[in-house]
Amino acid sequence: MQKPFKLLVSVAWWIQLFYIVPFTALSIFTLVAVFQGSEDALCGLLMFAGPFTLLGWALALYRIQITEESVTVKTFYGHFRIAWDEVEKIVLNRNLIALLGNDKRLVLSPGSTSKNVKAMVAFINQEIERRNIKVETNVHLPTSQHSTRVWR
Repeated sequence: MQKPFKLLVSVAWWIQLFYIVPFTALSIFTLVAVFQGSEDALCGLLMFAGPFTLLGWALALYRIQITEESVTVKTFYGHFRIAWDEVEKIVLNRNLIALLGNDKRLVLSPGSTSKNVKAMVAFINQEIERRNIKVETNVHLPTSQHSTRVWR
């Protein structure tokens, strides 16, 4: 019996630490200063530390899971999935890959990951050949997911 194919593409652990630790520490120190009454620290938290901490966590928790049946993107704000049977077209941008079909759009950002990217690209190319999926390049590719949220 053949083992089912499952590929997980994620940010390397050391990059996750680089994204999370400094900005989270900065936010904690800034919060302490806010609670001590510093108005400047509140501005710093709202304008700098807070957004960078959220961005760091978002990048660190980004995962792409590819199976023979579907592609799933897991982020801190939700899970998004499209089945390979639904993919009619793949649109490439310099840093993004969008899987389109059935009024759905799943956008992959392999540039922010470092683990298993080559295997992911090889598998996507294999699926393009096997399923005869159209491929095009578009510089103005939307970066948001559309109609692919997985509700739990």
